[in-house]
Amino acid sequence: MGLTDDQCNEIISDSNFKNFSCYLLNSTISSLRRKKIIEEIKDKSKKERIIIVSTQSIEAGVDIDCDFGVRDYSILDSIEQISGRINRECNMRKSNTSKLFVIMYKDGSISDSEKIYRSYDRYKIQNLDFNQDDIEEILTYKKFNKYYNVLSKNLKRIARDNFLLISREIRDLHFKTINDDLNVIDQRVDQIDIFVCDEIPLKNLSEYDKNKIESIIVDSVIMKFEGIQKIISGEVIFTKNVYVVWKQIMGTTNKFYDVYIRRKITSLFNQFIITITNLKNEKTNLYDYLEAEGFIERDDKFNIILSTQKFSECYNFTDGIKTDKFKEGMDNLSLGIII
Repeated sequence: MGLTDDQCNEIISDSNFKNFSCYLLNSTISSLRRKKIIEEIKDKSKKERIIIVSTQSIEAGVDIDCDFGVRDYSILDSIEQISGRINRECNMRKSNTSKLFVIMYKDGSISDSEKIYRSYDRYKIQNLDFNQDDIEEILTYKKFNKYYNVLSKNLKRIARDNFLLISREIRDLHFKTINDDLNVIDQRVDQIDIFVCDEIPLKNLSEYDKNKIESIIVDSVIMKFEGIQKIISGEVIFTKNVYVVWKQIMGTTNKFYDVYIRRKITSLFNQFIITITNLKNEKTNLYDYLEAEGFIERDDKFNIILSTQKFSECYNFTDGIKTDKFKEGMDNLSLGIII
């Protein structure tokens, strides 16, 4: 749990786990698929052995109960959130064996947590002000007041220092510097949202989502815009038709008077968006690579990125994106290799 996308894919494909049912949860798995996975995991009628391999996706309100967990080192809040998924039902028989193991994963000289979090003030404070014994004590005995008191004190100091610096820049009219400083968080998290054009069998959705989607598309206004381009046909959802209907509604209705129907179709539209990190190497970045190679196309009018048919070579609804394929393509491009 709490791994990178590459680590998740490595574990899923590891032959040592062939006797387990392995489920992958990451940001390239759509919210619809995640809910179906959770539904299957919680199905008590199945007696299968299950491994859940996840990035931080599992931390965000996922209601599952695990026997034990392995979490890569990170900010303590994230570790504690994973801890809340271990023996969630407080089963006394599991109390001595249900544990969370925190590891420091390294692939090279720098740990993965350092690569991911080193620019975050909270991570810097955590590593400067707490030793390993302190961290074990906070996590084991839930002494988060100690953690947050130190964190709050340091973050207030950092905020005060930043305010004084920005005030000085304003006084000296250094607006370019101010703009760069205030936009630092946007540069830190560089992500791509892609609307995936796909054909998804209804059986691959949770019962809740099937009912919810079916209740949305029977709206008379949506049916009028749908025409012959049916969103559901033959027990399959055609997401490209969701996009077509969404675009028609957003382009022809009033954003004030028709707010209800606009929100309704947008709630459906958002279900088919996945988020991926905009990976970079010396020559290019993932967005430019995907666009240049025809994996995605842009709808400039609505500022939407759409997947193309070629995108399905590296993506499917069940498993998400094979990021290693994209990385390989980017590396070959930077080396001047044409495939």
